Amino acid sequence: MEMLYTSRLFAAELLVEVERGLAQLDAAFDPARLGHWATSKYLAHVGKMEEGLADRMQTIQLLEDGPEFEMSIDQVSAFAKAML
Repeated sequence: MEMLYTSRLFAAELLVEVERGLAQLDAAFDPARLGHWATSKYLAHVGKMEEGLADRMQTIQLLEDGPEFEMSIDQVSAFAKAML
């Protein structure tokens, strides 16, 4: 049986992705990049994720849809840490 993609794993990967982005972009936080990353994670795991995770992923996916959906780096980190 294939393992489910869990909120915990998504949250841990999200925190790593935030740090990786900061390291690559000289400390410029790019919410749209995280949104794009979350969309790729969603597509990779669609149909194989724990219940409720798709809604949490959508919160991050929306970051690429415009400034009205943006979150600060602290908000993204807090969002991820709440899922751990």
